Amino acid sequence: MAPQPRRQNPQHQALTITLKNICRDYPAGGGILRELLQNADDAGASEMVSADTCSITLSFSDLTNMTKAFVLDTRSHPASNLLNPGLDEYQGPALLAYNNAKFSAKDFESLSSLGASRKEQDAFATGKFGRGFSSVFNWTDCPSIVSDTTLFFLDPHHSWSSSWDPPGGPEWDFTTHAQDDAMRNQLSAYSSFPFEFNCPLDGTIVRIPLRTAAQARKSAIRDQETTISDVRSSMEGFATEVHQGGLLFLKSVTKVSLSIDDEYLASTEVTNKSEVVEARACIREALCNLLDQNAKLSEHIAFDIHFKHQGGDFDTSTSFSVHHVVEPSLPDQSLVEWATTNKLHPWVGLAAPILRTADVELSGDLFTVLRLHIPTKQPVHIHGVFSISPDRRKLHGPSDSSVQDQRPKKWNVTLFEHLVPQAWANLLERMAKKHPERSAFHLWPQEPPERREMWDSLCCLLVRRASQENCLIWYTDVGYVSLRDGLLASEHDFVEQRQAFHDAEIPVIYLSDIILKHAKNNPKGRKLCQRTVLECLRSSSRLLAVPDKSKIVLLEYLSGELPFTEIADLAVFPFEDGALRAINQHRVFLHRDVSERELFKRTPELNLDIDKVSAELLKRLRQFAAKSSTSSLRLRHQEDLQEYCYKTVFKSKKFHKSLDMIDADQEIRSFVDHVWKWITPLGLSNRTLTAIGPLWLLPLTNGKYRKMQPESASLTVTYTAVKNTKDIMLKIAGLGPESAPLMLDSDAFSAQSLSILCQTASKKSNLAIRNADVFTHFLEWLVEGRHLLELANPADKACVLDAIVDWFWGCKNHDKLAKQSLRQLCVFKRVRRSEVDGTM
Repeated sequence: MAPQPRRQNPQHQALTITLKNICRDYPAGGGILRELLQNADDAGASEMVSADTCSITLSFSDLTNMTKAFVLDTRSHPASNLLNPGLDEYQGPALLAYNNAKFSAKDFESLSSLGASRKEQDAFATGKFGRGFSSVFNWTDCPSIVSDTTLFFLDPHHSWSSSWDPPGGPEWDFTTHAQDDAMRNQLSAYSSFPFEFNCPLDGTIVRIPLRTAAQARKSAIRDQETTISDVRSSMEGFATEVHQGGLLFLKSVTKVSLSIDDEYLASTEVTNKSEVVEARACIREALCNLLDQNAKLSEHIAFDIHFKHQGGDFDTSTSFSVHHVVEPSLPDQSLVEWATTNKLHPWVGLAAPILRTADVELSGDLFTVLRLHIPTKQPVHIHGVFSISPDRRKLHGPSDSSVQDQRPKKWNVTLFEHLVPQAWANLLERMAKKHPERSAFHLWPQEPPERREMWDSLCCLLVRRASQENCLIWYTDVGYVSLRDGLLASEHDFVEQRQAFHDAEIPVIYLSDIILKHAKNNPKGRKLCQRTVLECLRSSSRLLAVPDKSKIVLLEYLSGELPFTEIADLAVFPFEDGALRAINQHRVFLHRDVSERELFKRTPELNLDIDKVSAELLKRLRQFAAKSSTSSLRLRHQEDLQEYCYKTVFKSKKFHKSLDMIDADQEIRSFVDHVWKWITPLGLSNRTLTAIGPLWLLPLTNGKYRKMQPESASLTVTYTAVKNTKDIMLKIAGLGPESAPLMLDSDAFSAQSLSILCQTASKKSNLAIRNADVFTHFLEWLVEGRHLLELANPADKACVLDAIVDWFWGCKNHDKLAKQSLRQLCVFKRVRRSEVDGTM
């Protein structure tokens, strides 16, 4: 026979020590209310076995349709003639919580097995009932429950229940003893939720008597008193938490209200219950199919949820768009099997505020049905069946690298890398369909400079997912588009062009720097640039309806990088007649300067409007027009003047081409003056003379205008640059303007214009312009006007004679023709020989 042990020394731990440790993991405060809410929510889910039973709704409400759910009862109730004399100290102030789901026999049994709750076997339960409920021992040493026909107490110290075997959890059927005074006195402590003692309670009431100072001194669980002020503070904080989305991902509960005695504290209620209940039923069905291994494809459940929040000084509403994903196919099936064993399911959900004001931004939290109080600083709340620490304060993640079992971390990483981006993309796509006029980029994932948490990389993952699925979640002025159909730009850029892009319906996606970085790195991302904008314009007929101002902005933008040959067919070029046209089909002229614009203003349909474009664009246009030999856009040359004049200034019948000379009004005189100012810098080349030869551009002193190249040789024009000679000629011509030899009106020219004209005339006889500074030309003019010279007064004749004498004495070779011409002039007088000798 084998040796026997000397003694037995097994491990054991007092129940109160276990509860003390649980209270350490589940600290006092709002967490207790949260656990009670979770238990109520799980109570509804735990009864679900098929889709047929998924439609049941659970809400925190009392039996008379009042709005009480959590009630802090500050009163004291009968303390004598109770079910046990030891219960008298628990008849004082207490927190009561009601929900309309019944406790089953198995639920009561699970309370006796700490850490081995029936919810361990319930795949749909969020928490571990035994441990979560045990958090109430932070506030009490004797919680109790009324449900169906049962009144149940917990006495972990085995103090007042020690007379029963086993002690610690006595249970009564209160309906059987409804008329007993002890039972009625005992149940009076539950009067915050009145019910008939002789009938089963269709729901559950949990009563948590507040630990008094005397009880705290002897408690082996917690040595701290629980005051009314402590609980009230926790209720106020919990009310805020529920207000801020605490019911978003619950499976059953649609209403929570809190009161202190008859004082209404706050409530949050789902107002579109039928829609939410139906959606939650679909979630349960998807989870059922998942557990039954009937699920083959992803299940997407999307709905809006509207809340009404009421309190002493507020009455508000909030709305969220919610999207759930239940995904049966994950890359690592062994991880899925481990997760299923640990009640972790591939189920995530996201909730985004439907309306967000500029001064109120959502700072998202993580949820595992209930809020985990793990801030993400994301613009949406993220729910997932995460692997979390027992106190719900921490996700297993990268910081668990030294832990032997890496599966909890891998599970969470899988949810964030595969399911959350999928749900996020679908959420955004749904919001885009419901609100196509509203950008949702404020709801995209945020990314800190240093990515330390699993959710810090969601932006990159979302872009990748949206690209793969061609999700229409990229907001533009023309609506939501897929990544491949939009043009990427920074939200800080293109301020001047935005309205033009909008008017032209260019699908520009203006992004924050973070989203833009990831979108540009995606193969489907197209950068906003001149070429991509041009492609959009060519693929759409929208340009016709774009306002002119925006068309010019588009022209300015496109021409910054693209050659004009590529955009010449776009009707975005402004003309002086106010229209915008293409420049590739007709002759289009670009003015060199304002003066040229004034000269050619009579054909606005051919002229680009240089006032409508920027100085930089105008510079590029002029460079292009000057260099291009094939483009229809060009600068005007002298040969263009003839056609222009015939079509505008000289188009009247009185300007017949057979006429060498015309009468001119002020308009003609002003125009010709402008022509010479334009021609002079360009010069009078043979090409130019050929072009302007038929034009009446020579102003005469008689007020008429002669062609540059007259057909009649008799229309020679004389000019002089010498003032005295000019004065003499003008005086003689003034005696008979109609019959006087023609004189050029040199005063109508600038010095530079006159100089160029005279230099050209000296070489081009076909211009029929002679220079009176050459004496023979002067004599010719005098001879032609000798009939007027005869009418001149002696003083004028003397001046002519003086000019002749000056020439005669200054010239050594006297031309025979000149001598003959002199004889024809009546400026000489007879003198006697003696008079001549006397003067010598």
